[in-house]
Amino acid sequence: MTIYHKITYGPGHRIAPVLASLGHQHNGKLVTLEISEEDPLWPAMADAASVHGPLHSVRTEFSKREFESAEYLEMTPSWHQGYPQPEQHFDFVRVAYDSSGYCDACGIKGNQIAPFRMSGEPGWGKNSILQLNWVFDEYFSKPETWSDIFEPLNIGFQPVIRHRDGTQLESVVQLDVSDRSDVNVSGLNSETCPSCGRVKYNWVTRGFSPSPVNPPIGVHAFKSSEWFGSDHSGNHMVFVSAKLYDDIVKSGIRGAAFRPCGI
Repeated sequence: MTIYHKITYGPGHRIAPVLASLGHQHNGKLVTLEISEEDPLWPAMADAASVHGPLHSVRTEFSKREFESAEYLEMTPSWHQGYPQPEQHFDFVRVAYDSSGYCDACGIKGNQIAPFRMSGEPGWGKNSILQLNWVFDEYFSKPETWSDIFEPLNIGFQPVIRHRDGTQLESVVQLDVSDRSDVNVSGLNSETCPSCGRVKYNWVTRGFSPSPVNPPIGVHAFKSSEWFGSDHSGNHMVFVSAKLYDDIVKSGIRGAAFRPCGI
């Protein structure tokens, strides 16, 4: 695997002269540079970033072998399309979920009790799997994608409702992923909500995704028992088996990305 760091800064940022001394001249506009940890300049840039605090994100690029040897992979979105309805004041949470389990402070939700609502049929483009904004542990697909890829592996679906009139949408279904597994959270940063007392772990962007512990046997898609997120967002991780990952990749359908889980 290769770890990349993306650093973004403007012309007046205090890190600009430091990076200029390392050979990265500013062009007078907002600059984004990406550098791998294998680059000889990375140690100096890491020191500069820790001292001067530019906008900084991390991503991991995995090898083909690392993907192919993983028993489980975390499923992540490659795009987001639309918002759950009703979106005003996040009222969708009280419509789709058991509101007694929802915490306004940390965003952790209760169990889903009703179908999701969308404003209308999604604009799929070239994609066949999507994730809504704000809901980072549910996935939606075209009905034919569900029947071709997910149904053969005993993954069910739930209908999606048009918010305006309550009718069922024709071009989208929600993937029904309800099984759970504990996750190896050793070493992960966490925060405890001062309001509800529940724990959330930070999303992992550097290295392998944490591995499921005693995953459900014969289940090809499931969620973490633990919550992940920050601030007012709380969601589960979503895992897929090597079989489901392989089927999605070979089918060529778009809309989802994957991170291999550690051994």
